[in-house]
Amino acid sequence: MTQPDPLGAGRAWPMIADSAAPTPGGMPLPTWLKRKMMHGSLIVGMGPDAQDGVVRCTHGRMRIDYDPSRSAIYRDLADAYAKISAATGRHILHFQRPLTVHPTGGACLGQTVDSGVVDSNGEVFGVDGLFVADAAALPGPVGGPPAITVAAWAAHVADRFIERSTHSA
Repeated sequence: MTQPDPLGAGRAWPMIADSAAPTPGGMPLPTWLKRKMMHGSLIVGMGPDAQDGVVRCTHGRMRIDYDPSRSAIYRDLADAYAKISAATGRHILHFQRPLTVHPTGGACLGQTVDSGVVDSNGEVFGVDGLFVADAAALPGPVGGPPAITVAAWAAHVADRFIERSTHSA
């Protein structure tokens, strides 16, 4: 027997983790937030967003703009938080504008300079010796904590770097 999707047709739960909130101690936070942290837990939700932000420089300051409404993950997280809140009877505080780690994407892997920033070895096109060995090279968000995926990519880049260094010596 198939269970209905908890967030609605075709919508699965985003990745959600909870833990004790960090002790705010000397953190530069408003007093009301420090009080909340002392009596609550931390719930973190994550998943792939659109990575379609735009970087602008105005009056010497960099600003990154992105529209959360173009990423279904933010709606899914808000709905999941509402369901958790209803089930537990606890209010869940969250940012009105969600946070994103890679709002503009990254230095993506591609076959040519027209389709990406780095080649299959992790080397930046046109910049010999500059390698990207982190999640920025992945062609899209992996969703959950990407530690194993990033470690595998970094190991691959390191192997190619060593191979190249050994052959050119």
